[in-house]
Amino acid sequence: MTANVDVIVREVGLRDGLQLVQGRAGRDRFVARGGAFHDTRGTGMANVAATLDCGVRLFDASLAGLGGCPFAPGASGNIVMEDLCFMLDSMGLRTGVDLERLIAVRELLASNLSGSELHGAVARAGLPKNYVPAATRV
Repeated sequence: MTANVDVIVREVGLRDGLQLVQGRAGRDRFVARGGAFHDTRGTGMANVAATLDCGVRLFDASLAGLGGCPFAPGASGNIVMEDLCFMLDSMGLRTGVDLERLIAVRELLASNLSGSELHGAVARAGLPKNYVPAATRV
């Protein structure tokens, strides 16, 4: 008995837990609609910037960079959501995320996950004093 199955692929996403795609070097091969980049080697945000050039507008990220990949030795969690939202917002791209509220949620998370390593440049440095969300700019 054989079965025929028709499959319609609606979306393809690139997942790079080992961080083998390196910024612009992977841009020419990028065909996915979305991506999930880890920051294992410190180029996760560069990968986002490079794939934005390819028209990608859907990215996975995690609050405080929590998570990881159990199959990839040394792999860190996804890129930090707060940092991703800040970078996109700084580029004038509207994310629909209220960054100040997201940071408040992160602080709540930090107070309830003592001993867990939380990541993020925005958390370390804070938002710039002149920060204006892209959604409120003219």
